[in-house]
Amino acid sequence: MLKNIFKIMLSIVLVFAWTTLSNARSWHFIEWTTDITVNDDMSINVIESFTVDFVPEVGFIRRNIDIKNARRIKNVKVYDESLVELGESNVEIQYNNDKIRIKIIAKPQNEKKKWLIKYKVCNAIELVESQDKAYAKLKWNAISSERQTTIDKIEVIINLPQPIQKEEIKSKLSIGMKGYESPSEDYELLNPQTLKFWGTDIDAYQNFIVQVDMPQSWFVKEEIIKSYIPLLLPILTFIGFFWKWWSGRRKPAIKKRVLPNYQAPEGISPISLYVLIYGKQSVNSFIAVLIELANRNYINIINEGKKDARSVFNDYSISIQEDYENRHGLRDYELKLLKQMFNSEKTIDLDKLRKGLYRNVSRINSNIWSELIRGRYIKSNPRELKRKCTIIGIVIFIFGVISMLFHKPIGFSLILTGFIVIMFGRRIFPITSKGRKTRLLGLAFRKYLIEESKSNDPIDPRLFLTYLPYAILFDLEKGWIKRFSDIQKKLPHWYITDGEESLYSILDFINALKSMIANLSSKQKI
Repeated sequence: MLKNIFKIMLSIVLVFAWTTLSNARSWHFIEWTTDITVNDDMSINVIESFTVDFVPEVGFIRRNIDIKNARRIKNVKVYDESLVELGESNVEIQYNNDKIRIKIIAKPQNEKKKWLIKYKVCNAIELVESQDKAYAKLKWNAISSERQTTIDKIEVIINLPQPIQKEEIKSKLSIGMKGYESPSEDYELLNPQTLKFWGTDIDAYQNFIVQVDMPQSWFVKEEIIKSYIPLLLPILTFIGFFWKWWSGRRKPAIKKRVLPNYQAPEGISPISLYVLIYGKQSVNSFIAVLIELANRNYINIINEGKKDARSVFNDYSISIQEDYENRHGLRDYELKLLKQMFNSEKTIDLDKLRKGLYRNVSRINSNIWSELIRGRYIKSNPRELKRKCTIIGIVIFIFGVISMLFHKPIGFSLILTGFIVIMFGRRIFPITSKGRKTRLLGLAFRKYLIEESKSNDPIDPRLFLTYLPYAILFDLEKGWIKRFSDIQKKLPHWYITDGEESLYSILDFINALKSMIANLSSKQKI
């Protein structure tokens, strides 16, 4: 009984094996041709054409392409023998991590069919550094080791990127099962730029591996190029922000070459001109505004003598004209400043003014940007621009840190870009073309004040009060007052004192205000 069962099972196995071998031989590849074009970016373009002799039992053909050594395969397309691209109903293409799986759906009727597969392989060339020499190696398995049937004839053509002599190139062909390939001499150099490999009767599961060693000088590594592409973002960002900073930088080098100009630029206040030149407020802005308001008959400065030896601030008081709110010509920040200083009072002493000085100086600072924007000297408030750039830079920086977990070149690029946005955003001064021209005139006028303060030539006495606010802003008030001390004996109408009439009395008042601002600056940032 056991013998009969054994005979039946053996018969079934033999019949199955015979059927399999018969089918394997009856459906097979008659011809396989692979055409490889080597590109100088270390990629290859591959065209595979193969002819299959079918039996009706076979309904599809598989072609698996291995992916290894950081290779990437793209643009896979399948065509029939009429070079018509197959659609989704006739071919299935799966992109996996280790291989590309191609399944061609066929309906054979004991006939021969031909297909073409085209694709591009990135990073197909390996750069090798050996003790003898450095070279570029192409090693490619033209057929899949997972193939379950034979190939009658195979031919591989390799088109090189440049011509080469036979003695300068090294080729190798290996045929056999995976891990047991044997070398073959069936290859030749057809011409200085074309290699041919061939073989016959390739069994199922056998590889057909071609290898070509070429000069490294032929190639530009694709991955190196791509690794630098993300750096374009911080580079372009740097160029853009650098240009903005350079065109509107706060201390122009041109001030060293500018010629003196004896007139102040028209249409812009002294403190606005200072900000336009240096991109920041002067600590003397408050003093310059008071002197300018006095020149325009809005306030009087009263020197009451040594009322209190303990504090020089008690020696001075400031009174305001009664109808100042109804008069035209006050700038917005000047009107707000006067209302804040005096409230409902008509006279305040310097000691009381000191208590609200921080608020008054801040009011000037906040309004001066608006005046420059309205005059079209700058495009936007630099403080707002700084805040926006800081926020944007931090967001980009955070995205860069997160991206480092997935793609380091992109992450590093974003981190660097965020840093550039933050750093340059803090330094950009959004000056306009009109602002640049006015700034140049302001620098020329500043040079005039410097030179005139040291001159002994005759000068119009009326210029003393006109340009005193500018001299205060540029820290030139001492030389400017000295320049007119022998010419202008009488004090201006707005400076009231019972003591000796001397222009140096005005300098004492300015110094008292400077001392008050310096004490405040040590406690709070103005």
